[in-house]
Amino acid sequence: MYLVGYPAVDGRRDEPAAMRRLFADVYGGKRLQPGRATALLPDGNGGFTMTHDCSTLGGNGGSPVIDLADHRVLGLHVGGRFGSANVAVPLFELTEDPLLERAEVNWV
Repeated sequence: MYLVGYPAVDGRRDEPAAMRRLFADVYGGKRLQPGRATALLPDGNGGFTMTHDCSTLGGNGGSPVIDLADHRVLGLHVGGRFGSANVAVPLFELTEDPLLERAEVNWV
């Protein structure tokens, strides 16, 4: 899988060497960030969340998480913690969202 987004520099992070290695000090531009889905977990509210290991930063919120084989959107990245996991909302969790229904999103 991969994520496409615009990672931004984050001065609050305490891993500058890792960020330089991963992002080569280039931020704010479109990036393809590869990784793997690591789990599909109950969210405690009757739904699910997906974890993944794509390298992300602030600015990646809302980025699509995409299947590498067929390029279908699997979910939307919502956050993460360095060295732990990233979290995405699986796309199937959004199909009945009232805002998306009003926007007439086409779920093909």
